[in-house]
Amino acid sequence: MKRGSQLGFEIKWRWLVVVLLPWAAVLSASEGVCQPACEVMSANGHFHLRVLPEDGKVPLNSHHSWIIEVESDVGDPVELRGLAVSGGMPAHGHGLPSQPRVTEYLGGGRYRVDGLMFNMHGEWQLNLSLSDGLAQDHATLVFNLDY
Repeated sequence: MKRGSQLGFEIKWRWLVVVLLPWAAVLSASEGVCQPACEVMSANGHFHLRVLPEDGKVPLNSHHSWIIEVESDVGDPVELRGLAVSGGMPAHGHGLPSQPRVTEYLGGGRYRVDGLMFNMHGEWQLNLSLSDGLAQDHATLVFNLDY
């Protein structure tokens, strides 16, 4: 009897791996994953962000700038007291090959971030820490670069 229950367990386990896990990967990848020029809410819902490369392209192995637009949860532009950008490739276990920083407030809740660089294709993550003096929050953008 033990052999039969073990075989049943193995069949259920294989079914889980072959059938369900690919669907779970698709579902989890679709939540919070965006392409450059994407929109995301911060983790605690304080800020709505639109993030896009300044010239619309993401070059490989070249420093470039991105624009981050920040709105409140009701759609008003936000002038932040603090904005920090970091990131990397979690699947590869490394960070960005550069040190991006906010270089200019453009008005209307828009910020220029200079010094972003991506050195390979694959899934990248940007982590944004935001503070407007009343609320502190963070957002994570995940996107895939195929060159």
